[in-house]
Amino acid sequence: MPCATFRAFPAGSHHPRFAASRLIDRTNVAALIPCYFEAKRIRDVAARVKEQLDVVLVVDDGSTDETEREARAAGVEVIRHTVNQGKGAAIKTGLRALAERGRVGIRADPRR
Repeated sequence: MPCATFRAFPAGSHHPRFAASRLIDRTNVAALIPCYFEAKRIRDVAARVKEQLDVVLVVDDGSTDETEREARAAGVEVIRHTVNQGKGAAIKTGLRALAERGRVGIRADPRR
């Protein structure tokens, strides 16, 4: 059975052959990092992603350690769930936040 592949395209683009002038670069792609109890690693991971992209959003899924503080120390935006809701909920929270800013365009194509 073929596996679905997921591709991200600039918001508003509904076709993989969007205008050539609209190349994907650090200014029109965002990173979403869901995490839970990652205080030891999140600062380094978020900082390294921030070197590559302008918009990095970490969703702390209710960690009670220093995950939120460490992510903020990397200079990225953080949204924090007050209680653990699971990875799927953290991803949904992040996608909603990015979509509100017009930063999300995701396409799933099982044919590729």
